[in-house]
Amino acid sequence: IVHDPIVYHDFKFKSNILFLNFNIRTRSNQTRRSISYTATPHPIIYSSCTKSTILTTQRHFVIITLVAIVHLLALADNQTPLCPATTKNRILSEKAILEHARVLSEDIGFRTVGTREHALGDQYVHEQALRIQKECEDVVKKAPTRKLECEVWRQEGSGTHRFDMMGKPVFKVYENLSNIIIRISNGTPAGKAHALLLNAHVDSTVPSPGAADDALSVGILFEIARNLVHTPGWEPAHSIVFLFNNAEESLQDGSHLFATQHPLANLVRAVINLEAAGNTGPEILFQATSEEMIQAYAQVPYPYATVLANDVFKSGIILSDTDFRQFEEYRNLTGLDMAVVGDSYFYHTRKDLVKNIQPGVAQHFAENVMAIVKHLTSPLGATQVLPSLARQVTPPTSIYFSVVGKYFFLYSVQTAWKVLLVVLLATALLLAGTTGPELRRTIWKATGGVLSSLAGAALGAGVAASIMAKILEAGMSWFSKETSCFVLYGPPALAGALAAQYFLVARSPPTEIAQFEYATLFGIHLVNVFAAIILQFLQLGSSSIFTLFSLGSLFALILNTFLNALGNPSRRREPNWTVIHLATYAVAQVVPLVVGSEIAITMLIYAYGSRPFDAMHQKRIFVLHFEDITQQEHHLHLAAADGAPGFHELVQGVATKFSKIYHQPVPVMMDDNNSDWDIIYPFSQFLTPYKIPLPKPYNYASPFADTFTVTAVHDVFNYRSNTRSLTLLIDHPGIIWTAIAFDAHILEWSLSSPPLEGYQRYHFKEASFYGTTQWKLDLVLSVSPRHPERSKLQIDFMGIIEKGSWPGKKLDKHPAGPGIQLLEKLDEHLFKSTGDSVDAMLLSCVGGQVIV
Repeated sequence: IVHDPIVYHDFKFKSNILFLNFNIRTRSNQTRRSISYTATPHPIIYSSCTKSTILTTQRHFVIITLVAIVHLLALADNQTPLCPATTKNRILSEKAILEHARVLSEDIGFRTVGTREHALGDQYVHEQALRIQKECEDVVKKAPTRKLECEVWRQEGSGTHRFDMMGKPVFKVYENLSNIIIRISNGTPAGKAHALLLNAHVDSTVPSPGAADDALSVGILFEIARNLVHTPGWEPAHSIVFLFNNAEESLQDGSHLFATQHPLANLVRAVINLEAAGNTGPEILFQATSEEMIQAYAQVPYPYATVLANDVFKSGIILSDTDFRQFEEYRNLTGLDMAVVGDSYFYHTRKDLVKNIQPGVAQHFAENVMAIVKHLTSPLGATQVLPSLARQVTPPTSIYFSVVGKYFFLYSVQTAWKVLLVVLLATALLLAGTTGPELRRTIWKATGGVLSSLAGAALGAGVAASIMAKILEAGMSWFSKETSCFVLYGPPALAGALAAQYFLVARSPPTEIAQFEYATLFGIHLVNVFAAIILQFLQLGSSSIFTLFSLGSLFALILNTFLNALGNPSRRREPNWTVIHLATYAVAQVVPLVVGSEIAITMLIYAYGSRPFDAMHQKRIFVLHFEDITQQEHHLHLAAADGAPGFHELVQGVATKFSKIYHQPVPVMMDDNNSDWDIIYPFSQFLTPYKIPLPKPYNYASPFADTFTVTAVHDVFNYRSNTRSLTLLIDHPGIIWTAIAFDAHILEWSLSSPPLEGYQRYHFKEASFYGTTQWKLDLVLSVSPRHPERSKLQIDFMGIIEKGSWPGKKLDKHPAGPGIQLLEKLDEHLFKSTGDSVDAMLLSCVGGQVIV
């Protein structure tokens, strides 16, 4: 099949054993060859461009699987090529998906909530939704007996919610935000009674055009909807709701609006959320919140999932979140959370563009989502799953993982316990049947040594990292090449592990030393077994990893016992360990010396011969031009969120070039009371900020001095109850993402969530549709006679000038004041001075402080 400029050749060799698919892919004068082997002991469906083939053979399964694994490691390139269009059967088109992403991210641009571009993104998505509705109506006219109905809504609304992040409460207020919604159903009341929700967000974050995050997902939803409409004879048993929410980056306001205010939310039984934190590789399933949805995911043609990702994300170690949270919190919905995460160097940067999305990513993502949709909603699929979720949701109990992007293994917790019990029983028999009392004592001692080695490995890597950061001043030198971490910190970790073993052996009598090699192997096995049992008791599916490790070590121990018994039949109960004593001792002496030399050389190479940042792996910095309209001052704020060296020198160079009021830049203390960065609170707690004074532009009068205001109306003191009731009005024409912060003891307010207990610091953040100029808060404050000064509110307020982001407003013909002009020059300076190794968030802000 020839499809210029991409060439595909599919050769299918059919047998009971093997299905081969050869793809030759040519693009930009580069040729990639891939061979995929498929074999399975259970019936699975292999999806290709033209047909599905069911494979049921068990013969040669192990051989073929091993070949496939080896080949996968050699390929190191997991792509699903874009299938060429055919006239017989419409297929999902990666080209169409990426075109949607291109229009949103490049033709429209930075779609920050509240900007004109954000409104244009809303308009584009609404037009595309109406186009699909029109195509749906035309299809039904041509086939009147087909049960198919497409409905479109543009939801508008305002609301409030509490958003906890990084242990900090943030209180959100949004005004006049919008969502675009498509529902595809069979048109009957029964067909509309239960719905599957697909969600993607249209907006992008402040420093990014958001091609992958999340215009890619928007394109996938459109292509799936169009594909379903144009699939001849397809009729859904249950409805599918496509939600294009328009405010995720502002802390999930759009999904909150749908979940709490749209009538369709009452009919949704499960949700699939599509996200991106990278632009290469297969999308990963990192949240699955019910057994039913895990079973649904098992239907995808290209699985890429592990229960470990689910456990890690659920633990809160990763300081990130998605719209999935709102559907869980406010609708108690179950579902799947999926995201592209490979090569996240462009995530939330200006280089999140379509050209940087790896070919095949959209195809892979779309085909997997489509398989789940058809499984849950088509008449031939699992039609009772969605109705059953309305009655009861089964908590996730399965352990699952995928292998080489083709096979999805799924088994129950009960099975996991049975496997563990078998391993534990075999371990006990091996420990009792092949070892004497003295060797058993050595094994338990060696088990402690294994745990000490793990601690030593962590300590060794930690010491190396401290030396790199504090002494050599070369922290994050590995950043541009992630695998460098293994080269840089692997040897110190190994040295720490060996040092722990060395000290353990050095303090042991000779009779124990001769047994330590076997005892350590047995100790590693025991650690794996106990780790699996503990994690299993904690109901963490990640226990499967240690279960697999323990199976491997158990097999090694049994094999070792068998081989020793064959070689020494007269001593079957206790093999002769002294044969390896000298080698073990030599390794304990020589390896640390070799590793130690390698560590020193490697650290010096990375410290003085490696650049952590370049044009494709940029350092991220945050820059605000701040106009204080109450103090009549201008400042330039610069901050970084990493510990890499060189940032102080970068700030110093900026201060020298742009501040005529030159002062040596010094870091500013960042805490809850510092409101310099409240527009990105609480992420601001991670920043290392600097503040540079700027001269006030000559003959400049701020257009926001009289328009950006915080005032109190309906202000009433009740001296009997010691309370003060008031309404705060925040007027912000031309300002977006406004934020206010103050200290107060709030008893009641107009927000949907209750206020905090006692006298607290409050942070409020607003997000509204383009053109919205006001929001308000109704408050009842406690006024203590002992603290009369607390009756007044000292409010810090700030916001982003709608026309004041660079390069988001690069094409705008009306630059907004001196801030964006300075940011444009600063951007050019950073590009030239760093060789494009820095990505800067450049925002022009305005604010001040007022007492009401």
